[in-house]
Amino acid sequence: QDNRGPAHARNTGIAAASGEYVAFIDHDDYWFSRKIERQLEYIRMNPAVSVLYCMHNLVFERPEEECSWVPKIDNTYRYNWEIPSSMLLKKTIFDRIGMFNPFYRTAEDSDFFLRLKDAGIIQHVMPEVLFDKNIHGGNISSDIASNRKFLPLLLSESVKRKRLFKNMRISVVIPVYNPGEHLIACIDSVLAQTFAPYEIIIADDGSANDVRALLSEYNDGRIKYFQQDNKGIAGGRNLGLANATGSHVALLDSDDLWTEDKLMMQAVRLVSDSSVKAVFGYVRQFYSREVDEEYRARYAFDHGVSKGIHAGTILISLDDFMRVGLFNEELRLGELFEWFHRFRELGFAYAVIPEVVMYRRLHYNNNGIINKNDQGDFAGIFARIIKDRKKNEKT
Repeated sequence: QDNRGPAHARNTGIAAASGEYVAFIDHDDYWFSRKIERQLEYIRMNPAVSVLYCMHNLVFERPEEECSWVPKIDNTYRYNWEIPSSMLLKKTIFDRIGMFNPFYRTAEDSDFFLRLKDAGIIQHVMPEVLFDKNIHGGNISSDIASNRKFLPLLLSESVKRKRLFKNMRISVVIPVYNPGEHLIACIDSVLAQTFAPYEIIIADDGSANDVRALLSEYNDGRIKYFQQDNKGIAGGRNLGLANATGSHVALLDSDDLWTEDKLMMQAVRLVSDSSVKAVFGYVRQFYSREVDEEYRARYAFDHGVSKGIHAGTILISLDDFMRVGLFNEELRLGELFEWFHRFRELGFAYAVIPEVVMYRRLHYNNNGIINKNDQGDFAGIFARIIKDRKKNEKT
């Protein structure tokens, strides 16, 4: 690739990597033959460890020269073990906190190490020397002025991340229309989150049944109820969003379920990775227990997991959601695809955590089944997307 700095180069390698683990070596360093073997042995004996470092030698190209960028302790050169050539880490770590930040032409590794710490990821150091670090006048770390310039910014960004995580208030919006017992399981999956939601907004889109009666078993002040005449799924979501008071929003349909770490994993990624505006996850579908064999045969599905660009998997700041705008209430189906198109048109980036964050229930009253006549909405949305893409290509 064209020269864009070490962060871009590392990210190019990470994106191409297909292994379970990733290790780095700077082109001027030298691994011992047992380096990877010893680190894999250690990490497999300590499965909770996600990032592993090791010790190393300092090899000076010109021992007589003063290397002012290498710290001294008791007049002896010491080098921090937190350097890329020392690391072995699970590739999933990049899904949890993002890649190296290309903003930093130097100190990109220091930024990454700080983000690891701030995210609470378990790291260990092996007390074993496993490579040589070569010190010479061409080391990027020898650019002391650049490193010092970035240090205050690195520390301030770390403080900002910790504050953002601590003060994150997630409003969960659940639109409902004539809900049954599935709503109880849905709410229970939200209340069971390891990252506790700030509020749970039940947006009643003109239900004929008594939704308040279903909610009566809950004595939790975070559960708030709002009602309107029927406007469709987009209108129901918009009712909830209009009444959200948190800093961030997550959506969930009343018949679906979240995995317990859904909000935690996504909150960590949003806080750790300033390059993304929204985080999605993976989805697994399941048949509701009441559906018969005829239904299951008619609506058969792949039992694997799928990438969930789905309303029920999103986490985004409320401000960023409103920059995109509310859902299009003229659409009875495909309202998320139309919203997501506007999201991308603004140049917003997103991430998809490769973990199941939602279980999608298949039952007799799925929106896509009872609103079959509205499937033409999809054709209109895709036609608009193609038209906008062609317009952007011309400009």
